[in-house]
Amino acid sequence: MDRKLQRWALISVSDKSGLRELAKELVDLEIGILTTGGSSKILQESNIPFTEVSKYTGHPEIMGGRVKTLHPKIHGGILGRDGIDYDLMEDLGIYSIDFVVVNGENAATEGVGITENIVKELIICGVDVITTGNHVWDQKETYEFIQNEKRLLRPHNLNKDSPGRGFEIYNSRKGYKVGVLNLMGNVFMKKCENVFESIKKFTSQNKLKENYDYLIVDFHGEITSEKMAVGHFMDGIATLVIGTHTHVPTSDTRILKKGTGYQTDAGMCGDYDSVIGMNKENSIKKFFKLDAKKHFPATGQASLSGVIVDCNRDTGLADNINSFILGGDLKNTN
Repeated sequence: MDRKLQRWALISVSDKSGLRELAKELVDLEIGILTTGGSSKILQESNIPFTEVSKYTGHPEIMGGRVKTLHPKIHGGILGRDGIDYDLMEDLGIYSIDFVVVNGENAATEGVGITENIVKELIICGVDVITTGNHVWDQKETYEFIQNEKRLLRPHNLNKDSPGRGFEIYNSRKGYKVGVLNLMGNVFMKKCENVFESIKKFTSQNKLKENYDYLIVDFHGEITSEKMAVGHFMDGIATLVIGTHTHVPTSDTRILKKGTGYQTDAGMCGDYDSVIGMNKENSIKKFFKLDAKKHFPATGQASLSGVIVDCNRDTGLADNINSFILGGDLKNTN
């Protein structure tokens, strides 16, 4: 794969008409081409340069081509079929994933906030719930569509008049009731209700294995001590407490004493050859107080960061938790 190219197009189509012409235009514009299966055969016959998606991800196409353009380690687990694909998934080391939560608050093109179209795109990719944080309102349209989008959460402890919701119960693919609670810290963050008082109030009304089978908590906070305190405060009450906001994955992935899975920060999904996702040269200029532009995202190859949790059906707590880092500059040290 030519790392000098800054832009790439993914081509994987069932209708191949006009494919050669499109690909030639992309090459003329110095846009690299990622492609699969039948599309790659046509490009090869026409001597048009391309990179196979399987070479790019380091994985073959699997499950009859159903999983090829998405990274198999993640989307293979989401799209794997009960009783059909499990042997293959085990051979390839792919987890069966029943429920997916992402923090999407900075998924917009500008690198802040989230739009309705991006919410739809994430859901199409297999995401069940999208959490947010202090940048939830950075795209003005969010005020409107969050009212009717049950799968997009804002911090539960925001001002009571805030639109949307901070907690909801969802059905997983296998029929389990999964509660998702989105919280935001108080230290160096926008004004919101005391997070510990908010948790206390929430847990007085909602109980693990009574109101839901599992509880996932996204705690969007600035400082490590506050995140760790929330983890211990919710130990034995939640299945998972995962920190977000600081953009760098921490190496303290573990199960706490009373059975709650925990990691101080999941890390970001984005280009780590950056300053927490933003263009590094421009960010350094800002630190020098030089003539810098408004922050804008880095556009290199992204790393996908997060955790996968095995849950106990009887207790609702965590049996096992593993962090993962896939692709890009960041290497998995686990």
